[in-house]
Amino acid sequence: MRLAALAAATAVVAASPTPSGVGFLQAHQLESGGFAEAGNPAYPQLTAWAVLGLRATGASPNGATGRYLVQHEPELTSAAALALVVLAENAIGQNPDRPLGRLRALERPSGSVGRLINGTAWSVLAFRVGGVRLVPAAGAGRPVQPTLTTRPPLSRRFVPPASPAGRSGARCCSCSGSATPTAASS
Repeated sequence: MRLAALAAATAVVAASPTPSGVGFLQAHQLESGGFAEAGNPAYPQLTAWAVLGLRATGASPNGATGRYLVQHEPELTSAAALALVVLAENAIGQNPDRPLGRLRALERPSGSVGRLINGTAWSVLAFRVGGVRLVPAAGAGRPVQPTLTTRPPLSRRFVPPASPAGRSGARCCSCSGSATPTAASS
């Protein structure tokens, strides 16, 4: 039986567009179904990433992976981690309703999911895969007003001036003066 599984895995790896990458991922799958770096225990986020990588090439993890992800769902606390597991469970044909429900509970009135942009971005993808209808919030598309915790985009902080001589410097956009960066300010 093990020899047949090895032969099947070898056939998948040989047919894959990135056989060494697929083989590397498969070599890091534990009997539990989880994926781990050499010498370390498996954890759900790494397992979800490995599942997404394998599925992107057409390969699949072993059957224990779905059970591993479900077993470890209670450990997931961040929106990004929950969203990754939703995507991975969906990719292997599993129903991701449990982590998707927990992800929905992290939605905030501002539209964010959790506190970070990363978690919200991954959550939008997970909601889409989970069939959640996404509706833009009222006022979507308007720029966010800067607060103490946000910085203006880099393009608004320093803008290279047009120079007829071809020299470039930097101009602070909030004033008309030139602010050429120095070693002390960069």
